[in-house]
Amino acid sequence: MLPFFRKIRWRLAQDNQFFKYSRYAIGEIVLVVIGILIALSINNWNEYRKERELEKRLLFNLKQEFEENLNTINSVLSKRQIQLNGLRRFDSLIMDPRLVVKYSEIDSLIGLSRYIPNFEAKTGVLENIISSGQLSIIQNGTLRKSLSNWTGELDDLRRKEDALQDIIVFQLNPYLTKKHTLLLSDNYIVKTLWDNNTYFDKRWRINRNSSVAELKYSRLLNDPEFESLLSLVNLWAVSGQLSSEILKEKVERVIGIIDQNLDD
Repeated sequence: MLPFFRKIRWRLAQDNQFFKYSRYAIGEIVLVVIGILIALSINNWNEYRKERELEKRLLFNLKQEFEENLNTINSVLSKRQIQLNGLRRFDSLIMDPRLVVKYSEIDSLIGLSRYIPNFEAKTGVLENIISSGQLSIIQNGTLRKSLSNWTGELDDLRRKEDALQDIIVFQLNPYLTKKHTLLLSDNYIVKTLWDNNTYFDKRWRINRNSSVAELKYSRLLNDPEFESLLSLVNLWAVSGQLSSEILKEKVERVIGIIDQNLDD
């Protein structure tokens, strides 16, 4: 291509001896400029192609991380709903003492009220993208905004989960330790609610169906302090459930946007 331009320029220069050298010089400058522009264009295209390839890898890794988070939050939502159902059942027993119920059911309901199904989100991929400054590589503005806000939205849910945990650990558990027992509800939690029951070897686990204490279930159900503690647990569990549902919708939305961009 360049030799062709040089021939044309040389012929034009021969037409007028006076402008011969000036035309030649101008032609050389034009050729150099064209060459630089072509090189820059090729370089920019290569850089753009590399960024798009990197973006695809980032989106793929983000999709995997958010799909894991979606599975986790679905599990948390399911378990917390079981907890909320148990709290409603507990409230019906308190409101109507005439209901016939087995003591084992009351202890299982105590176990549900004491359970803390927290959402432990995976954030390693996203944190690495943000810390390395690669978030700007993602072209979709809506997706960038959602990813930037993710940590703050997680913190909001964690505050509610921490509030529930504090009520259970520092108020409900001490109350039950003094006025009832934690043994039977602990057994229910381990057997029914924990994800990996085999982690706790049965040789080391207290697994009795009765307590040495003389338990007064009717007194427990008629105690205003116990009623108030259950109300607090229910309040923060509902709050956490609502925030988890909102967070789930955002996770699904992020995965949907990523899918659209990976298909492009």
